Order: sequence, then C-alpha cells, then structure tokens
Amino acid sequence: MLVSEKKNLKDLKLNHFLLNYLIKLKEKKNLILKLLILISSISVLFLPLDLGSKKYPFNSFKHIFVKTLGKFDKRYEFLFNESFLYGDSLIKIGLRYLKSSFIRLENVNLNISFKNFKRLEIKRNEAIKNKILIRSEKDKVKGSIEYKNVIYPIRLRLKGDWTDHLLGDKWSFRAQTKKNKSFLGMKEFSLQHPRTRNYINEYVFQKLLEYEELPFLRYEFLPLSINGKYLGIYAIEEHFSKELLENSGFREGPIIKLSDADKRGEFQRLNNSYLDQRNYKDINELNADIQSFNLSKLAKNKSKVSEFNLASDLLDKFINSKLNTSDVFDLKKTAKYFA
Repeated sequence: MLVSEKKNLKDLKLNHFLLNYLIKLKEKKNLILKLLILISSISVLFLPLDLGSKKYPFNSFKHIFVKTLGKFDKRYEFLFNESFLYGDSLIKIGLRYLKSSFIRLENVNLNISFKNFKRLEIKRNEAIKNKILIRSEKDKVKGSIEYKNVIYPIRLRLKGDWTDHLLGDKWSFRAQTKKNKSFLGMKEFSLQHPRTRNYINEYVFQKLLEYEELPFLRYEFLPLSINGKYLGIYAIEEHFSKELLENSGFREGPIIKLSDADKRGEFQRLNNSYLDQRNYKDINELNADIQSFNLSKLAKNKSKVSEFNLASDLLDKFINSKLNTSDVFDLKKTAKYFA
C-alpha cells in the first residue's frame, strides 16, 4: 500500500512537471509568435510598397484589385496605383503626413456663385458620363480668388480633356484674371489636383528648366477652398502667355503647338456610337493642325500674325523633313531641353 502511494505521488509530480513544462513551452511559443507578428508588422511599415510589384502573380493580383477599386470610385484606383508607382513605405508616408500638419500656408479662397457653380457641376457630370470634357467659350463663369486679404476677380472654366481632372470634389479649373490684375504674377493659370501633373515631378521639371535658362512655368502648391469648403493642396500652374515668356527672360511672341482637337472629337464620335474601336483615327505630328495659344489676342496684332505664320511654316517643314533641326531651333537650348 505504501509503495503504491509513493508511486502515485511520483506520477503526480511527474505529471505536474510535464504540465508546467508544456505550459511554459506554450507561453514561449506564444511569445515567439507575438514577436514574429510584431517584427513582421514593423517590417511591412518599412518595406517599399513596390517591392515585387512587377512579378507575376503579384502584378496580376494588383491589376485585378486596382480595377475592382475603380468600379467603386476612380479616386481609389488612382491612389492605389500611385502608392505602388512611387514605391514609398507606409512609415514614410505617415511621417510626412504628420510633418505636413505643422506647416501653415495661406489659404486660397475660390468664390463662385451658386448659379455659376451649378453650371460647372452640370458640365462636369456631363463630362464624367461621356468620359471626355468638350469645351467651349460659353463654359466660362465669373468668380473671384481671395488670397492674403486681396480679392482678384476672375473668369474660369473646367479644365482637362480626360476625366482624371474631374474626379471627386477636387476638379481642375482654368482661370483668367480681370481688370488687368495678376495673381502671383500670372494672368492666366490652372488650378488642379497635384496628381494630374505627377505630384512633385512637374515642379522639379519646371525648376530644372529655370536653372537651365529655358522657358518655364511658374508652379506653386497652395491649400484651396471653394465657397468655404476646404479641398486640400492644389497645384497652381501658369498657362502659356506673354507673362510666361517675359518672366523667363524672352521676348514676347507667339507660342505654337500641335493641336489635339481632332483626337478629342474623334474620341467623342466613337464614344457616342457603336463603331468598331479599330476605326479610331488617331492624330499625330503629320496630320495635326499647328495652332497658337491665345489666338484671339494674336489675331489683333498684324506683326504677331506674321510671326505665327513664319513659325508654323518652319515647324511644318521640319516635321515633313524639309528643314534640318538647326534651320528651325536653337540647337544649344534644344539640346539642354532634351538632356
């Protein structure tokens, strides 16, 4: 009986030891698992978002996920794509966001009457439906900009051909000051989401042009409100005008361009019909019209019309390989631009 009791006591002690050992082992495993989860979570915060994004099947999954988001809201599709495109980490994005909250910039207040804002809203909704913004001179409405306690009367319209300029509440505008006033030295400029110009990239590009003493656009980032509704940071971009040339140190003259009007018209025609998309007639440098910015102002000055005709003729002959690059362009400046 005594031997049996001793044996049972030993068994109990052994079982107790084993139980304690298993409990401690489980606690250690839980601790290790928690540490691994913590380390993994911290690692995710520091890992570049574009890590492995070009590899299959991750890239395929990303594409499906992005397109699904776009079905709900196009803004999410853009934001998700941009996060991977810039390849930054979550921790850096978070730190920059916190840092930005301590920076105070003077707010730009854009004021538009209810009636005029409604006109812009109808035009915007129409563009979203048709997937393209078709503009006309009748689209412009009156408004004003208030900045640093100064009010600038303006005329403005919606801006952009494609609807990335019109997503959500943050629409793009083309504005023109009135009464011979200029806003930040500009009489004509764009107000747009920084996304539409690749965020900081456009700003850096314009600064490089300025550094190389080439024609450049004034480009600023400022917080903006419309009728008191705060919409965050906007990019303010100078439009092509004589003020641009004068600010860049060049003599006033026509600024010419290859028109994309045919492309916009063809897109609208196809979009509003059931024609085969293979019939799409894209424009290129060989069939596009050569135009000038602010053509209505240009037409009032005979000498400027002559300059435009000369410039368009030179460009046309260059495009059609009738003139060499050196016959048309300043080689040193052109080389700097392409570099």
